Formats: sequence, structure tokens, C-alpha cells
Amino acid sequence: NDARVREIIARRVLMSRTPGLAQLGTTWLPLPFMLMLPFIWNDTLFRDGLAGSLPSMAAYVIAALYIYRTARLLTSSRTAGWVAAAALALNPSLLYMQSTSMSETASLSAFVVAIYYALQLMRTYNPSDIVKCALAISAGTLIRYENWVFALSFLPVLACAAWRRRGYKLAESWIILYGLLAFAGCVGWVLYNAVIFHDPLLSFFY
Repeated sequence: NDARVREIIARRVLMSRTPGLAQLGTTWLPLPFMLMLPFIWNDTLFRDGLAGSLPSMAAYVIAALYIYRTARLLTSSRTAGWVAAAALALNPSLLYMQSTSMSETASLSAFVVAIYYALQLMRTYNPSDIVKCALAISAGTLIRYENWVFALSFLPVLACAAWRRRGYKLAESWIILYGLLAFAGCVGWVLYNAVIFHDPLLSFFY
């Protein structure tokens, strides 16, 4: 029932008496619904549940790919990468969740991608890795609320790594760059509630 309600919410954005972004509501974060929009208009995909499960399946593949890349980055071993990918991909709970419209698989995917680029950053110190990491985290903050805490947890890690590399100036620039991107989703959701429902904190007290 929970999965079906999510599909209905996504469909109402396009097909209802009053279509529009206001149909996203305020209870659940919007990105999972937005990812369903290319499919949810199709009656067959909607009735069969595929409109909701296709984005989850794509997220499942991305998570498996990036857990492979993470293990290979840490161990320099393709075998370790395949073992890590298999451990994730063959998890019975994840195999079930990726076939539904629930948000857990997409959230996990954003988490794995963010971790990979954070680890890559510790090796390259390339600002492009901060951008990729922050964008993955920003996506996660629009999927599940616990990812807002995850976004905050990266700040001291980045600050410490940059400080050890080149001191205060690099730490400041990294934090600004990361913060502008990683928290854009949080700010956007608060503004959405302020504009549509005239209460920026409505989601937290609904």
C-alpha cells in the first residue's frame, strides 16, 4: 500500500483535477516522485507498478556499479570490487526493494555514490570530486530526511582533509563549494513548502 500511494502521488502531479507540483504534498520528499514522472503517465506502467519500480531498478544498478568502484579504489583489486558488488546486489532485502517504488534503493544509491567521490577526493584533491560528491548528497537530501544528517556529517571530514592539505583557505573554499551544492535540496524543499503551503517547516510538523 505504501508503494502504491507513492505512485498515485506521482500520477496526480500530471493527471488530476488540479495537476501541478503542489500535488507532491509535504509528507515525503519529492525526488522519488519526480523520477517516476517520465513513466507514470502511461496507464499500463502505472497499473503494473513499473512506473514506480523502474527508477528504483536504475538506482539499484548505479549502487552496484559504485560499490564495485569503491571497493576497487580501496583495494586496487577487481576481485574485491566484484565481491562487494555481489554482496550488495544479492542482498534479499535490496532485491525486493528495488522492484518497488519505495525510496530506500534510491537513497542507498545516492549514499554509495557520495562515499565513492569523497574517497576519490581524499586521493586527488580535485574540486570536481567535491562537486560530484555534493550533488549525490543533494539528491539524497531530496529522497529521505536522514540524508540531511548525512550531508552535515561530511562537513568536518572535508574541513579536516583540506586543512591538513593547505590550511584554512582551502578548507574554507571546500566548505563553501560543498555547502552551496549539498544543501541546495534542503533549501529547495523548505522554499517549496513556504511558497506552496505558506509554512517552510510544515514537513517537520505534519
